[in-house]
Amino acid sequence: MRKPVHHRDHAGAPAPSTPAAQAVAAVAARPLSFARDIRPMFEPFAAAMMWRFDLTDYTAVMANASTITGRIADGGGMPPPPFPPLTAAQVQQFKDWVSQGCNP
Repeated sequence: MRKPVHHRDHAGAPAPSTPAAQAVAAVAARPLSFARDIRPMFEPFAAAMMWRFDLTDYTAVMANASTITGRIADGGGMPPPPFPPLTAAQVQQFKDWVSQGCNP
């Protein structure tokens, strides 16, 4: 009896086997973008932060990325009450966006 063939990607990891798994892998592999990934995360509390800078504006967020990282990463008051703090995954997503070069 033949053994099943397991396909691997270039890095040696098993390749996704279903079209849905392939689509998820493709989304995970694409770079993060402000419009698609970061702005929607900040929109719920952007109005409460307008006194400081516009969290829905790419240029403002990019210019203040290090400040934002510090404020969201250690409970530095962003987002402000009554909003809950960002999740660890959201904080990491923002950090990843910054490390990827702040793609628009």
